[in-house]
Amino acid sequence: MRKTLQIFVLVLLYLVFTAKSCDNQGNDIDNNARISLIQDSLASTFVSAVLSDNSLRAFENMAKIKLSDFNDYLAIANDTSIAGPFREKAREMIRGIFISENPVLQLSDFSNSGERNFPVKQLLEEKAGSLAAFGKIMPDSIWLKQSLQQTCDSVYTGKLGFIYLPAGKQDANVQDQAFPGGTVGFILAKRYKQFGTKTLLVWDVFLGNMK
Repeated sequence: MRKTLQIFVLVLLYLVFTAKSCDNQGNDIDNNARISLIQDSLASTFVSAVLSDNSLRAFENMAKIKLSDFNDYLAIANDTSIAGPFREKAREMIRGIFISENPVLQLSDFSNSGERNFPVKQLLEEKAGSLAAFGKIMPDSIWLKQSLQQTCDSVYTGKLGFIYLPAGKQDANVQDQAFPGGTVGFILAKRYKQFGTKTLLVWDVFLGNMK
């Protein structure tokens, strides 16, 4: 847990110190020095060839956060009262959460015990107001169903479980009804990412197929 917190703190500090500042040049130099130190600390965790158990646990927690974020971004993209650029940014964030546009989100249809398929690409193309058919993942229901397992030199896979609130159901009735559960695969792999002036090949988590 301590290692997980350290990683999250490093990420937050990096975001804080890379934000634009109105301070003088001396402060800018100090901030650059801090950024360099944080980059080195991030590199030691996110760039390493071999991941420790603590690092794997941290990435599993990140996968949970990304699934919860997907839920939030989808709500923004579907909200017609929100300005278009914000909805577009939410779609961009959704695209970055998944390994590609190919995963299919296969969810139970509560009304007839069937299934509905939502390709990620379709979700990114749907107009605001039409995404309500997807329903909602209950944010407090996400858990680790299968821990990360190495499948090759640079890829790990795992699985999350969650409770799903189908379209047309009200949050007020959640305690009184049994709702379907689902799972989503997630992948830990390396990709190039910009950190200040440096481009590093780092470990990152992506969601995959859901059912």
